[in-house]
Amino acid sequence: MSPDFSTRAAPRAGLARYEPLLLGIASLLFLASAASASRSWAEARSSAAYLDGLRGELQQERDRLRELESKRRAGASLMTSKLALTAEAPPARVLAQLSALLPSDVRLDSVTFQYGERLEIDAVAVARRPASYDVFLERLSASPLFGEIQPGPEARQGEMRGSLRLVYKGASS
Repeated sequence: MSPDFSTRAAPRAGLARYEPLLLGIASLLFLASAASASRSWAEARSSAAYLDGLRGELQQERDRLRELESKRRAGASLMTSKLALTAEAPPARVLAQLSALLPSDVRLDSVTFQYGERLEIDAVAVARRPASYDVFLERLSASPLFGEIQPGPEARQGEMRGSLRLVYKGASS
């Protein structure tokens, strides 16, 4: 046989039969990589959503912390106010100023001080006569030291008892 010097390529009969198999393997590899990429995208979206949730929780906790700090500052401010008011208006002084307004036949049965932004006083006065109690209320109303006087329940039979709620204004008012 003579050698073939034609320009035409010789048929590759051996590789042609493997082309469908190689094409199938390439398709399977493509599908596997597409599925892997899809899972990666889904995981990335899930991670981003989780991260957004964490950021939201972090912001809520920061807001809660700011609120607690402002309440603490307000509480400290109230405590400072209470301390200053207690120093300015000690119970003994306020009680003496209140007692100075009492007629001779009226006494204070109980007195409660509530220090806060201002000094609120709850008192129960006992008088031998209702007229003496009325004189005490007039003196109390005329005093520059006390204000916002709110008489409470009264019992005017025999010995008169009456409850009062008032605010100490002090000498600075």
